Amino acid sequence: MSWLKEINQRNRVLFVTGAINLGLALLMLVGLAVDSRVILGINAWIKPLKFAFSITLFTWTLAWISEYVPARSLSRVSWTIAIAMMVEILLIGGQSLRGTTSHFNEADGIDGIVFSLMGILILISTFAVAKWFQVFLRNELEIPASYSLALRYGLFIFLIGSFEGVVMILNKAHTVGLADGGPGLPLVNWSTAAGDLRVAHFMGLHAIQVIPLFGWAMRKQASGTKLVAAFAILYLVVMLALFSQAMLGRPVF
Repeated sequence: MSWLKEINQRNRVLFVTGAINLGLALLMLVGLAVDSRVILGINAWIKPLKFAFSITLFTWTLAWISEYVPARSLSRVSWTIAIAMMVEILLIGGQSLRGTTSHFNEADGIDGIVFSLMGILILISTFAVAKWFQVFLRNELEIPASYSLALRYGLFIFLIGSFEGVVMILNKAHTVGLADGGPGLPLVNWSTAAGDLRVAHFMGLHAIQVIPLFGWAMRKQASGTKLVAAFAILYLVVMLALFSQAMLGRPVF
């Protein structure tokens, strides 16, 4: 596929990282089919499966936009994110293999170390993305104005969504009002009985795909930048509303 070749040409490090995670996701689908163990009410391999797919999308998105990043910050940030994401998925998968949770788990020494290391890795990765956001703010991009603006908004909202993870850590759970593991939506398992911080977190993280795609679609419109700004602000308002609703202990669905 031409778009895969393009991603590979733009950033081989992040392309390979995404490809490995896609392969791991396929292995986890096999685990889902043959392993009936349950963790917090869902199959043990659903969580690492979701993370593997998410990391693939994340790294390939960054590989795509790395085309607009000056060479001086390209390699260092790419390798930082690649290493962080690979260790992250191995830790999550390893905990599922052990039959226990990866997040908010400090039941014993190993679990505590794994959770702490995961937090450090995500923080490092987030600051690496913030470095590119800073580069985008300081440099004019030789691309359509609406697309350029959308990339900046997408990265900004992504960073806000990333730091919502800190709230989960402080809450020691992703559910507000009940313990984790209650009734939830299929696959994503977002709580249907209490507030769930993962909903806003999910929306924030995927701003890095949604908003730039909208900006690209608006590139030929005379008022493209205004439409992008309005769309991004609306997106942010909805995300913050979902976050507020979760903090009040109310389910979205």
